[in-house]
Amino acid sequence: MAGEEEQIESLKKWWSEYGKAIVTGVLVGAVSVGGWSVWQNHRNDRIERASVEYHEMIEDSAEGESDKVLARAETFFDDYPNSPYTSLASLLAARAAVHSDDTEQAKTHLQRAIEHSDDTKLPEVNTIARIQMARLQIDADDFPGALSTLDRIDSDPDSEPFRNLVIELKGDAQRLSGDIEAARRLYRSLLDEKEAEDADDDPLQREIDRRLNAKIDDLGRIAESLSSDDMVDSSSDSDDSRSSGDKTPAEGAPDEDASGDDDSASSVDG
Repeated sequence: MAGEEEQIESLKKWWSEYGKAIVTGVLVGAVSVGGWSVWQNHRNDRIERASVEYHEMIEDSAEGESDKVLARAETFFDDYPNSPYTSLASLLAARAAVHSDDTEQAKTHLQRAIEHSDDTKLPEVNTIARIQMARLQIDADDFPGALSTLDRIDSDPDSEPFRNLVIELKGDAQRLSGDIEAARRLYRSLLDEKEAEDADDDPLQREIDRRLNAKIDDLGRIAESLSSDDMVDSSSDSDDSRSSGDKTPAEGAPDEDASGDDDSASSVDG
C-alpha cells in the first residue's frame, strides 16, 4: 500500500511539474493542425479561383478579345500575385498587349513571367518568356539587349528543347544589326546539324530549312547591297578628290580650246 501511495505522490509531483507544458503542447498541436487545415483549404480555394480566372483569360485570348484579357489580367495580378498561374497569365497578357500594339506593356508582363517562373521553378515558362522578350527587343532594334536575353537562355540547361529557335533568333539579331558573317555562321550551323541528322522526311524540318535558306539568301543580297554602296562611296570620294585638284580659270580669262570643253567634262565624269 505504501508503495502505491508513493507512486501516486510521484505521479502528482511529475504532473505538477510537466502537466501544464504537456497540455499546452497538445493544445498548440491541435490548433496548429487545425490552422494548417484551414490554411490549406484557404490556399486551395484561392488556387481554384485563380485557375478559373486564368481559363477565362484563355477563352478571351482564343476569341481575340485582347482588351478583355488585359482587363482580367489587371485584376488577376492584384488578387493572385503569387499563384501557380501567375507566370502563365503573364504570358497571355503579354500576347494581348502585343496585339494591342502596346509593346512596353508586353515587356512588363513578360518580365513578371520571367521573375515569377524563376521563383516557382518553371523553366519552360521562363524560357518562353525570354524568347518573346528577345523578339520584342529585336523588333525595337535593341539587338544587344536581345542577344543578352538569348545568352541567358543558352546558359540554362533546361532550355535545350528551345536551342535551335534561340540560335535562329540570335542569327536574326546579328543579321538585322549588320553583322552578316556572324548571322551566316549561326544559320549555317543549324542547317549543317540537320543535314547530319538526315531529317529530310520531317515536314516541319523542311519548312525550317526553307526559312533558314531564305535568310541566308537574304544575307547575300544584303552583302551585295553593302558592297555596291561602298563602291559608290569610293567613286564619289575619288570624284571629289579629282574635282578639288582642278584649277578654276581666272575671271575674265579667255578659254583655251573652247570647242573641247564638253569632251573634257565627259572624260572627267567618266
